[in-house]
Amino acid sequence: MKAQQEEHQEQPRRAGEQKRAEREAARPVCAGCGTKFDNDRWSNAAASRESGHRWHPTLRETCEERAVAAADQAERDRSEAAAPATAENARG
Repeated sequence: MKAQQEEHQEQPRRAGEQKRAEREAARPVCAGCGTKFDNDRWSNAAASRESGHRWHPTLRETCEERAVAAADQAERDRSEAAAPATAENARG
């Protein structure tokens, strides 16, 4: 009887452990560095799957900052490269 009672009490604990393990297995990882998302980043990424210039739901904050900085630099580089060509066309 006591063993049955212990088994009955053990079931919810095991179910909880199983649920936590499944949740942890589903936790996304950063596409940049492979580190698992923290809970806040996971919930924010899940809320909006659309990426944009300053929002990368598949990256952690640190990797996202690097990606945004790289995109900004690439944009500046393109602008600087286009400036001489635009000036020459204007002189025409």
